[in-house]
Amino acid sequence: MALQSPRFAGDPVLESCFAGTHRMHTPEQGDAVRKVQQALIDLGYPIPSGATGGFFAETSAAVVLFKQRHGLQPSDPVVGPGTIRALDEDISRLDGGTPPPAPVATRMEGKFMFGGEGATIPSTGFGLSYALFKVWLRSEGGAWRGYTTASNEGLLGAAIIESPVTGFLADNAAMLAELHGADVKVTIRSSTFVLTGGAADFEMTVKNNYGDPTVVRFSTGEAKGFSTVVGAIEFHATLLVLPPEELDPTRNTYLPW
Repeated sequence: MALQSPRFAGDPVLESCFAGTHRMHTPEQGDAVRKVQQALIDLGYPIPSGATGGFFAETSAAVVLFKQRHGLQPSDPVVGPGTIRALDEDISRLDGGTPPPAPVATRMEGKFMFGGEGATIPSTGFGLSYALFKVWLRSEGGAWRGYTTASNEGLLGAAIIESPVTGFLADNAAMLAELHGADVKVTIRSSTFVLTGGAADFEMTVKNNYGDPTVVRFSTGEAKGFSTVVGAIEFHATLLVLPPEELDPTRNTYLPW
């Protein structure tokens, strides 16, 4: 079996990548790199400098995004057998008049915990607030990954909200596999409640430098804790992975009821 796309077929470097005897990465240069760059650009992966033939930071970012969207592991900036095979298939479809298939939505599960209090007026910076946030995610049936962060952004009121484990659909689950160090924007809208039965809408936007952000959304009517927050809870932060003993939220109790 060999590469199928006329763009790639017969290129000795790309055929070597396909065979597993060569791996393309920084700082490689040449016509084979240019072909990979142009294919990525045509498929919608941004390389602002264009197909220059030099495998540097922009190309690395595009390759990582391509691999994440295809669930290829490890999602590193290296073009090996799996990457060139997937790229060959996608560009063959595109050149044949058939767009590559959109990512299939994946069933996932999530849970969050938020605790904060403040008198800061949102968007003004006046006042004082502090909040602690934890979130857990996994593909349905997979292993949990948990993250935490703190914020002092605007919060008017007080809340401790713990959601149950809740199912949701993710269009790009591969982008959610590892979020340690990820920049996120979190929005939580909750009803006013005490102890149990709180309604909460959760949204977390995961930013990246490679393309469109990935968004996690789910809602629950069974949150525990309490909330007297006025308006939505919104903050930006960088996620840090939780210690091993906290990675599985089903093994921990965060509220005493």
